[in-house]
Amino acid sequence: MTRMAAILLALALVVVACGDDDSGAVSQAGGDNSELISNLTQKIVADSPNDSDFQFDDAQAACFVKGLVDNLGADRMGEALQMEFDEFMVQASAQERSDVVDMMLRCADFGQVLAQEFASSISQDSSNCLADAFVGSDVFRTALADSFGENAANPFDDPELAVELLPIMLECLSAEELIQIGSDS
Repeated sequence: MTRMAAILLALALVVVACGDDDSGAVSQAGGDNSELISNLTQKIVADSPNDSDFQFDDAQAACFVKGLVDNLGADRMGEALQMEFDEFMVQASAQERSDVVDMMLRCADFGQVLAQEFASSISQDSSNCLADAFVGSDVFRTALADSFGENAANPFDDPELAVELLPIMLECLSAEELIQIGSDS
């Protein structure tokens, strides 16, 4: 689970650089969010780390930014852009963190990234099943949002989370794959 959390957090790193925006894009947008959305979309794509397991393309970044503006509002996005992504996520409400995670998972095919990661130790079919089920799981999404909170403990290290996700693993993995995963831990 810790490795999966690291992969999911890599997606968040795509937007970390937005906290360094000195361009004034927020103040230039005024009442029209299309310029704000365009500027932020371009910045996210341009600042995407090349060594990341995942990079937003133009359409994914636009979807992400539009969702954040719709859910958090242009003013809140302006506040958020004045700080580092991690700092924003720590001080954000649980609902705001949840909204950010939902937008990341909704707009990007992160299931594909997870499936590729899982495929190193399980079959492609099982890996696709597991990735799709995790991305669609409210429990998983909540844990991911909580991983950005100010709590010192990583929710992916919590045995109770593993128990809650166990039905997904039992549905997607063969007995041999479950044994393999257990021996890798």
